[in-house]
Amino acid sequence: ARSAEGGRGESKGIVEQLKAIRARIKAAMLADLQRCLYNLEVTHVCSTPAVWARVTCEPQSLPRLRMLALGGEPMQQ
Repeated sequence: ARSAEGGRGESKGIVEQLKAIRARIKAAMLADLQRCLYNLEVTHVCSTPAVWARVTCEPQSLPRLRMLALGGEPMQQ
């Protein structure tokens, strides 16, 4: 029989694995945010200016984008 502590330990390990997977997915998406927005046909974005600065494309290259909201930190010029 498995002890209660052993079960929690296994659950904690799974949670840590899922966190690591999520971090890798997030890093990949941020690495090519423009491509993700295009491929997912994103229509609305709410972002910080720092994250949005990673998108270095012309507006025409994101034809589905209808609304962009920036906030949460000061904007750089």
